[in-house]
Amino acid sequence: MPARRIKIVSYWSGIAQAGGGGEAEFEFDIPQFSGQVRLMAVAYKNERFGSAASEMTVADPIVLSPALPRFMSPGDTVTMPVTISNTTSGTASAAVRLKSNGLRTIGDDQQNVSVAANSEGRAVFQLVAPLRSAWLRSTWK
Repeated sequence: MPARRIKIVSYWSGIAQAGGGGEAEFEFDIPQFSGQVRLMAVAYKNERFGSAASEMTVADPIVLSPALPRFMSPGDTVTMPVTISNTTSGTASAAVRLKSNGLRTIGDDQQNVSVAANSEGRAVFQLVAPLRSAWLRSTWK
């Protein structure tokens, strides 16, 4: 069964003419993606050829990754961490605000986090699932 949530990133530029320094430029769009891509090039001139490959990181400057259980029972209390990944070369300040439809926040619904360059920080929220009758009333209005 294919994983439909993951898009394969593949691009063929065709033949590109290199300049005197052996460099060629091209542009292409990458779908919403965060991870490593491999760049590969093959070059030739007359009877000679060569190839090279290099890895490149593709990521948004700031990435938020919340973690919640798939299921909660009425009245359950959970701790929800939100990991803030800073992929930039400078310190970043993030204001993480939680807006929920149906779950109640215990404590502050906003936290300010400072994240060092190329590292991760974390905001942590406490949430409570409503009792069944309250949840049904708010959901089926």
